[in-house]
Amino acid sequence: MDENETIKHDRAFPLVMLPTWFMPPFSLWRWIYVAVTGTAINYLAVRWALLKGHLTRQAALAAFAIGLTLWMIEPLFFVVLFVFFASSSLLSKLNAQKKKTAQDKAAKGSTRDVHQVLANGSIGLVMAIIYAIALFAVLPSWISHAAIFSSIAAIAAPNADTWATEVGMMSAKKPRWILDLHVQVETGTSGGVTLRGTTAAVAGALLVMIAGALIGMLSGLINLLVAKEWILVGIAGAMGFLASLVDSVIGATVQGTFQCQTCGKETEKRIHCSLPTRLVRGKGMIDNDVVNFLASAFAGGSTFLITALILAW
Repeated sequence: MDENETIKHDRAFPLVMLPTWFMPPFSLWRWIYVAVTGTAINYLAVRWALLKGHLTRQAALAAFAIGLTLWMIEPLFFVVLFVFFASSSLLSKLNAQKKKTAQDKAAKGSTRDVHQVLANGSIGLVMAIIYAIALFAVLPSWISHAAIFSSIAAIAAPNADTWATEVGMMSAKKPRWILDLHVQVETGTSGGVTLRGTTAAVAGALLVMIAGALIGMLSGLINLLVAKEWILVGIAGAMGFLASLVDSVIGATVQGTFQCQTCGKETEKRIHCSLPTRLVRGKGMIDNDVVNFLASAFAGGSTFLITALILAW
């Protein structure tokens, strides 16, 4: 694409403004302000998470690094991640006693470790970095714009999945097996879905989508006065929700499921009743963190592809 074509393209899609922090005129004081405010906000967030038992110490360090990086690139990305983390963390503590039996099937509890933080946040971070690279390299504007919606979708996916899981465990009815909805499974089983949980997944994806759209509009990165922008926002939300279903399908097929040799319960844990469990379904190397990463990658990748096709042609 030559210079004239680039100018023509950008006039056809006047959607992306310059990034908030780093475009000229450069100012040392602006950089200091950004770094100080970002450090303070992220410190308060992870400190709160540690005090409430939402994160382990290693997870807090990882979350701080990801959050600060996103803030330094563009606050939109940080806000979207924070909305996911805060809402899903609070939801995981809701009716904890009622969900205790179902959570015994899960490999990990409600306190996130570093692997969970990376599985849920790394794709959104990658898309934000693509956004920054596209702007600094002066690539066609559709690349940076597609990256914005892809990052939103990549965070909407784990939020939808977490909401589905946490709310679904409180359902009075047993989950249905996603590969055969006529079959009922025990609450907490990977691949089990409920109407209440699926509805919560929609709400979780919508929350991140709306937060991203509003902050994007306020920062000038998303122009909701353009009809096409509403389509792109909707795609990000839809892919985030769809990724939660992909998560369930992967969980039902290739995620490792084990059986306790003492009590006979199916679980994701490798140790149960103080003894090693036996693999009965899926691949032992594929745990819930891998599944969450793949679902987030599906949401981010598919949104980037669809959005790029819409914007570029």
